[in-house]
Amino acid sequence: MELVDSRSQTLNEQGVIFGAIQQLQKYQDLPMATRLASVAAEGKMESAESKQFGNTMFLSHRGTGDNNNKMAGHIFNMDIDANFAGNIRQYIMYLQAEGITHYTVLFEEEYLSALQAVQELVKNVDTKMGIGQDEDDDYMAFIKPGTQPIPEGL
Repeated sequence: MELVDSRSQTLNEQGVIFGAIQQLQKYQDLPMATRLASVAAEGKMESAESKQFGNTMFLSHRGTGDNNNKMAGHIFNMDIDANFAGNIRQYIMYLQAEGITHYTVLFEEEYLSALQAVQELVKNVDTKMGIGQDEDDDYMAFIKPGTQPIPEGL
């Protein structure tokens, strides 16, 4: 499935997730039914929240108790590169509005350039963002949303 420009066609949540799972190289060895079942099970968890901007879906989990202002999640993208970083920017602004103070996102190498573009955008505002890899070469971004608006710049 090809990426879809959300300015001309917005996919539904299932279309974004299905398409993204098909494209991500990391999961190519798993049967599609297994990939979809895994995401479906995660999406049904009590702590799961999903939010879509353009053709990018964010599936995240909010902490409980003293950690209810912290979230961790995944990104599923089917939008074109020209829109993807802007969709991430919009999600961070959504997190700001929700009072989230810490967000950790696991993502695939295919998404690295978009997250790096957003990292550049937030350098001059009070949102802090770091990107790294763990010992298994999985990518993560650590985002501490501030209160200042994030400039468009994309």
